[in-house]
Amino acid sequence: MNGLWMKKGMRICTVMVLLFSILNTHAIRAKSKTEEVNMELYVSLQGSDKDDGSMNRPFRTIMKAQKVIQDMNAIPKGGITVYIREGVYSIDDTLSFTRKDSGEQDAPITYQNYKDEHVCISGGVRLKKSDFTRVNDEGILNRLWDEKVKDKLLQVDLDAAGIEDYGHLSRRGYVHNDAQQVTQMELFVEEQRMTLSRWPNYEKMLWTSIVDQGHILSQGQDVLGGPTLAFDKTFERSKKWMNREDIWMDGILSYDWVWGYNRIQHMDSEKRQVTLTYGTQDGVFDWGETRGVFFQNILEEIDMPGEYYIDRDAKKLYYYPTTAFQESPDPEILLSHANKPLLSLKNCAYMNFKGIVFDGTRSDGIVCHEGDNHHITFEGITVKHIGQTGIVLHGTDIKVLDSDIYNLGSAGVRVNGGDKKTLTSSHNTITNCHIYNVGQIRKGYNPALSMDGVGVVVSHNLIHDTPHMAITVRGNDHFIAYNECYNISQIFRDMGIIYMNLGARPYERGTHIYRNYFHDYWSINDEHDDNNGVYLDNGTQGVLINENIFYRSDVVGIFTHGGGFNTMKNNLFIDVSGPYRDVNFMQTGWGYWIIRNTVKQWAEQKATMDFASMPHAKYDRLVAFYNFDDTYVSEMMSLDSAEDDRPWNKFGGTMQNAQPDNVFKDNVIYNHNNPMLSRHEEGIWRNTGHGTFSAVVSDGNVVMDENPGFVDYDNDDFTLKPDAKVHTLMDNFPNIPFHEMGLYVNENRPSLPASTVGKVKLIVSGHKKKETVILKEGDTFLVSSEVLPKPSVGEKPLIIYRSSNETIAVVDAGGKVTGLSPGFVEITAHSANNMGIYDGHMFRVDKDIQKENEDLNDADSRETTMTSTHEKMDVMSQDRESSVDASNEKKTGFTGTMVSLGILLTIITGGVIFLKRRK
Repeated sequence: MNGLWMKKGMRICTVMVLLFSILNTHAIRAKSKTEEVNMELYVSLQGSDKDDGSMNRPFRTIMKAQKVIQDMNAIPKGGITVYIREGVYSIDDTLSFTRKDSGEQDAPITYQNYKDEHVCISGGVRLKKSDFTRVNDEGILNRLWDEKVKDKLLQVDLDAAGIEDYGHLSRRGYVHNDAQQVTQMELFVEEQRMTLSRWPNYEKMLWTSIVDQGHILSQGQDVLGGPTLAFDKTFERSKKWMNREDIWMDGILSYDWVWGYNRIQHMDSEKRQVTLTYGTQDGVFDWGETRGVFFQNILEEIDMPGEYYIDRDAKKLYYYPTTAFQESPDPEILLSHANKPLLSLKNCAYMNFKGIVFDGTRSDGIVCHEGDNHHITFEGITVKHIGQTGIVLHGTDIKVLDSDIYNLGSAGVRVNGGDKKTLTSSHNTITNCHIYNVGQIRKGYNPALSMDGVGVVVSHNLIHDTPHMAITVRGNDHFIAYNECYNISQIFRDMGIIYMNLGARPYERGTHIYRNYFHDYWSINDEHDDNNGVYLDNGTQGVLINENIFYRSDVVGIFTHGGGFNTMKNNLFIDVSGPYRDVNFMQTGWGYWIIRNTVKQWAEQKATMDFASMPHAKYDRLVAFYNFDDTYVSEMMSLDSAEDDRPWNKFGGTMQNAQPDNVFKDNVIYNHNNPMLSRHEEGIWRNTGHGTFSAVVSDGNVVMDENPGFVDYDNDDFTLKPDAKVHTLMDNFPNIPFHEMGLYVNENRPSLPASTVGKVKLIVSGHKKKETVILKEGDTFLVSSEVLPKPSVGEKPLIIYRSSNETIAVVDAGGKVTGLSPGFVEITAHSANNMGIYDGHMFRVDKDIQKENEDLNDADSRETTMTSTHEKMDVMSQDRESSVDASNEKKTGFTGTMVSLGILLTIITGGVIFLKRRK
């Protein structure tokens, strides 16, 4: 701007006169003679793009302010702040920024809310409660399975609401997540994602047989012609389903990690068979308790508050309202509508976004595309109600601070940057963020945080409620510290809170996991070894894990699956069933498979990368790792099976560095309320005949029978007292700053959120878990419940009790069960915020025969009655079977059998190595 912006020392009045005479459109503020000049522009829904952008005459759109900045010849020192006034700024297209929108090092461009005003950039359509009307169409009401829903079902005329693009359901799953395919339109009410109508409601059901495997796919294929599966007689309810062209099946058909979403190609309700449209990854087989499916997008199955269905032909949305919808006079109701990212940045620099809410798209929320992005900050923002990933970051010196990211169809934040060849750090940072309810549409491998590149810092975040892992790590030299994670891997097994799978790229190492609080993560089967706190999978190497706290888990703290050079020291394991577990690849059949499939890549890396002359030489023993004999590579590749161990001893002996020692030392283990696993035998590995070297160095670990010295164990305060008992046993055990972990309060985050329920326990006094409670007609029984994590003082999580068959027994809001008629029934306790988190117990209601007999007046009558009563009991016995079937119409349980893998499982405690072969 004629150079005037860059001049210093001029009088304030002169600056004002000159600038207004030249621009006549922009509001500025000169702080003083020696301070930088900072320009301000204003945007308001009450403004006009024909105005000058001053506070009193604001622009109407953000794009107008953007255009004005682009047209400037120079940016004033101190930069430009665009203040956005209160309101919802609806957009149909992406708000895009490029290099020409960038600021400079001493002159950043900032877009932020004005003071504490609520500003939302939205791709959604907001509905009013009055847009919902009662359904009176008998043709629709008669399709419903549940009669009780008929007078509760609401509808919205989407055409009248001006909505034409509803999107469509699409194929997704393991290696089938098409990033270009945006999700369907979804309904959100009062900050909760509503449930697309499904059956069964909360559980999964198993197929009874595999009629036809269909196409079995290899990685990344998508071929028409899926399997045909048969189901039990409860599936006969599908005779009533009408919209068969767009019904989808959600679930796991094979390995735990191979989750998929597949359209129904053909349905035969008489035969109780379903044929899927697409072939399945790895086929269909029994792998474990995570397998099972449910069916979705079925109007007839709306029978649960929060369920909805979109009739694309009739242009109507049907909805069974939640309590929050009904009780609020003006509930927040949103339909995600936009099919593009809300905010896009490419080749941008020195830009800030503060205090803005982004919501309501079927695509990603914010995307920093690959290119030259650097020095970009997102501070105090909210990203929610998104169909795909919340924030995608490529670049360097990008920061996400003090932000809330939740209700996401895919991942929370994906961040990548730095140079893996030169090990130049990205300096990307994710700090003090609350990330939860991720992976709600694409459930597998969509974590709260995905890290790649070099030098990403993830600290002081609170992460919870994820279907799969919380954090995935690729690349080098990342720092994961002071985070709190709980309620992780809620529908998958064989996973970890932090998951690393880097065995094929041993040069990707150097990550430090430090002072994190991992708690309340649970097994989903009876093996108690199916999930982990930190999971270093398939040969991952070179990770330091120290001074972390693992608490309250019936599974494993740290699992090293075949890797080496990993150090685990000075960690606290409190009420964790398995503190540490190790699998030695050189001694297992599974290791044969992994080594055989990775050794070729190691050989290629050895031939093409001179690590001795690269920055990677800084890593301890990495160069030595690649010093293996090339003649063994072809020999390894020629192995026919795990039993063919011709090169094992030679290869293992030569490649000591391929399976080096993991170090587990100076850790403290205290199991007070949760016993440590005791089913692991000592020394089995020495008798297997596969090698002679140990994979683990265990030293100085202490298993304590008494409180190590916590300030308040009963209330989950694991700060160590100055005179803590553990200090008398271990000279150098650190005082881990427990209260510094997780979120912290600052200007952008004035308070901390309450914890969410991760586990519900139904308490049935006087009865064991699988012991049926027997009631007579009219009798009552009081149940109660507990939740984990423990609620904070003053918190009272809402629990909803349900009966699977209200003709047999009912349960009130206080947990009082009343028997009504003979039969079996399941009483369940659910988290009100997530009905899929629940616990249940079986009840049996019997007829009160004694009371009936006392009313009889004579022996003949009594004899006759008793005869008929025995007949009734025979009938009742049959009725019980049908009652069980009826109660399971929307619930099919199953048990799984572990597949024998010949894996040696190792639990390391107190310097002793215990191992177990999985049966």
